[in-house]
Amino acid sequence: MVGGYAEHSRPTDAIEVYDQVRQEGGRPNEVTYLSILKACACPAGAIWGKEIHAHSRRSAFRMLKYSFGAMAERNVITWNVMTGGPAQYGYGHEAFSLFLQMQEGFVPDATNYLSILTATVRTSAGALRWVKEVHRHTFKAGFDSDMCNAKVDDARLVFDGMLDPDVIRGSAMI
Repeated sequence: MVGGYAEHSRPTDAIEVYDQVRQEGGRPNEVTYLSILKACACPAGAIWGKEIHAHSRRSAFRMLKYSFGAMAERNVITWNVMTGGPAQYGYGHEAFSLFLQMQEGFVPDATNYLSILTATVRTSAGALRWVKEVHRHTFKAGFDSDMCNAKVDDARLVFDGMLDPDVIRGSAMI
């Protein structure tokens, strides 16, 4: 239904069906997201694009968590994927929580640290606290000198992404 409405330039109807499916407990799949995003591509549907995109990101994260939870054996590489996925999708809090959980049985590598730093860049709330905590971990693990340049680059990304940088924030960046 969603695909049919999207195909025939009826974005409002496509969104209504999509919302109804979700309200009734249905879980959209990749085909549904592609169809609904097609509906959002026309001028009348553009207002829903960001919301639908956020839904698809949350859905991808749930699938990643489910797959990871079903693994019989984990290693540093699977943990890299598990912490990097949420970081990439902007779920900094979840990525950082998984990073801490990982350390109960595994020693993070440079990729883990970079993933967490990426998550802090994409998540403004609490980013400074996480950067400090990750810095403490990288220093203890001996990665501090390797990570210094990456942290400066990430700090610059945060600064460049600010809507209203002021003198205080500029001074902190310098």
